[in-house]
Amino acid sequence: MFNDKKATAADLAAVLAQHEAAEEAVLVQYRQVASAARDSGVRFLMQLICEDEERHHRLLATMQADAERAAKTTGQIGPTVEGAVLLQDQALDRTDAFLAHERDGLRQLNRLRRMTKRLSGGPSNFILDLMAADTRRHIAILEYINSRLRAALGDERQAVMLNAEFSNQGDRGARSWM
Repeated sequence: MFNDKKATAADLAAVLAQHEAAEEAVLVQYRQVASAARDSGVRFLMQLICEDEERHHRLLATMQADAERAAKTTGQIGPTVEGAVLLQDQALDRTDAFLAHERDGLRQLNRLRRMTKRLSGGPSNFILDLMAADTRRHIAILEYINSRLRAALGDERQAVMLNAEFSNQGDRGARSWM
C-alpha cells in the first residue's frame, strides 16, 4: 500500500483501475435488477442509477488513462481548459450563456417542485430533485470552465469574483429545495 498524501500518478492509476472494476461489477448487478423489476417505477429509477453508473465508469476509465499517461510523462493529472477548441473569448461567451440557462433551469425546477408538492408530491418531486442535483452539477462544471477561461484570458480577479457570485446563487437554489 502507499501513502495517499505521497501518491504518484501510477498509484492513482492503480486505485482507479480497482475502483473501476468494482463499479463495473456493481453495474452488472444494477442492470439485472432493473431488467427484472416488475414495478415500472422501480425499473425506471434503477435505470437512472444504471445511467449514472455507466457515466461513472466512463469517467473512471478516462481518469485512469490520464493518470497512466501522466505516470509516463509529466506527472500532471487532469484535463486542461486552456486547450479549448473554440477561441477562448468565444468559449467564455458560451459558458456565460450556458450558466445563465442552467441557473434559469434551476429556478424553473424549483417552481415545478413547489407546484408538484402542492398538487401531488410523490415520485414527481423526487425526480425533480434529481434533475435539480444534475443542474447544480452542470453549474459547478461550467463555473470551473468559466474561471479557467477567465484566468487564461488574464482576468483572474474577475474569475474569482464571478465564481463567488455564482456559487452563492447556486447555494440559494440548493437551500430552497430543502
